[in-house]
Amino acid sequence: MTAQSPNQFYGDFFMDKKERLRIFGTNIAKLLKANEGSFVIFEEKVYHKYVQFAGSKEASGWFIIDIPLIELSKDEEKRLLSLNEFSKCHRSRDIKSNEPISFQIHYTQEDVQKAAQLTEEIFIEVFKLAPDYNFKVELILT
Repeated sequence: MTAQSPNQFYGDFFMDKKERLRIFGTNIAKLLKANEGSFVIFEEKVYHKYVQFAGSKEASGWFIIDIPLIELSKDEEKRLLSLNEFSKCHRSRDIKSNEPISFQIHYTQEDVQKAAQLTEEIFIEVFKLAPDYNFKVELILT
């Protein structure tokens, strides 16, 4: 990973599932030590599909996965909601229109590896990427 600024990291990766899970977990865990407003985005490089997380030390060990609806096709939305983790997810809504804008799941600090595994499932099962997909990481620590 190379630093773009003292608090922003970005990298390109091409690896197997085990290494992806390690990188997902490591970056999600960094949110739990960061200030409010920190986030990480894992983005697939060809189709630009992504999974994002937000969290901070001020959140008392909580972090969230956030999947924007605007980024999902109808089929991807159905596949996402068919995953056990998303069967009871929170749907955040636009303040003005009250329309759903994203699917969210709240996690505690003990769930970092569970969230890493879910990230992998989303890329493979929801976005239907090849098992050797390439992704980049954008970690913003405030």
